[in-house]
Amino acid sequence: MRDLGPATEPMRRGQGNRIYYRPDKIAEWLSGGKCSDWQFSALWLQQMGIPLDVISEAAVRDRIAQLKGVHNLFPAVNRLWRNFREVEAA
Repeated sequence: MRDLGPATEPMRRGQGNRIYYRPDKIAEWLSGGKCSDWQFSALWLQQMGIPLDVISEAAVRDRIAQLKGVHNLFPAVNRLWRNFREVEAA
């Protein structure tokens, strides 16, 4: 399975045995090199039903900044995680 995905970031001293991938490199790899990270994010936002007035790098970054403050974006997943924590605590 190694070397099938995007290039990894070099290991950093004191970070443990972890492999890091830059988000822009992941987006480029997933699209087959056809689009940049902001274009990939724009396509994902549209598929999730979040419209963009204008498809530009600034518009995508602004929409992502707006969505960072929304805590109830995926409520079903939040409930699932809360239920999982309650079961583990019991």
